[in-house]
Amino acid sequence: MREDLCIRLATEADLPALTAMTRAFNDYLDMLHGAAPADDAAEIAAAAMARLASFAFGPKSICTVLIAELEGEAIGYLTYFIGVFMDDATPTLHVADFFVSEPHRRCGAGKALMLEARRIAQDLGASRLFWTVWRRNHDAIRFYEELGAVLEPQDGSVLMEWRI
Repeated sequence: MREDLCIRLATEADLPALTAMTRAFNDYLDMLHGAAPADDAAEIAAAAMARLASFAFGPKSICTVLIAELEGEAIGYLTYFIGVFMDDATPTLHVADFFVSEPHRRCGAGKALMLEARRIAQDLGASRLFWTVWRRNHDAIRFYEELGAVLEPQDGSVLMEWRI
């Protein structure tokens, strides 16, 4: 890890940087899908981060946000929450969102964020660290495989969604 790179807990003061990175991430995913960024992309990101504020920084927080900072600039983030893996009734850490800004990729920030999430999971006695990655995001899949992650589902299961 670079000497000038640090991983720290996010605070509400990071919301402007998180909003900008969320917008960049959404634009990147749109590009992978072959679409142009939404006309209201800035508003979408701002509304999402306004909701995140109560989830991550309020008295009833349900997730934690880590920030990768390089020379005082927030360049990436990882949001996670804790769950339970019922097969062996152990804690699990679920990465909900993970992003490093394009100009700062391949400087070690992504690896540092994932390793910090792994350390937190180990400290909790977790048996697994889970996350999802879009099949079209080949660069991300390659990055995770280089970290030693196993691409699931090898067993035929699929991620399901029930919108509420």
